Amino acid sequence: LPAKLNPTIRSLMNAVRGEENVTLQERAGRALARLLDLCQSRKPCPNDKVIRNVCASACDSRVPLMRADLSQVEHEAVLAKRGGETAICSIAKHFGETLFDSLSRLWELSCG
Repeated sequence: LPAKLNPTIRSLMNAVRGEENVTLQERAGRALARLLDLCQSRKPCPNDKVIRNVCASACDSRVPLMRADLSQVEHEAVLAKRGGETAICSIAKHFGETLFDSLSRLWELSCG
């Protein structure tokens, strides 16, 4: 892994949150899951911040009910929510039974 992960994480998060193509959004989610796995032993570890941002996207309350005429902001919120949910599913599949042991922040955010 490169010494500075911010550009890599930023690119993946942008794809997770804003990619129109569902397939590409899913691929970004899988890549993010693999990156989180690789970063577990890294000091400082970016995983808590990444998980917090993914969960914030998945729980975005700005997403409107089904409407045909979305504003640009609403459309972006729909993409971000879908991407956050997709990323969480990819992360859960990647980590399997070790999910909450490996990413305890996800457990904390899930249970309040």
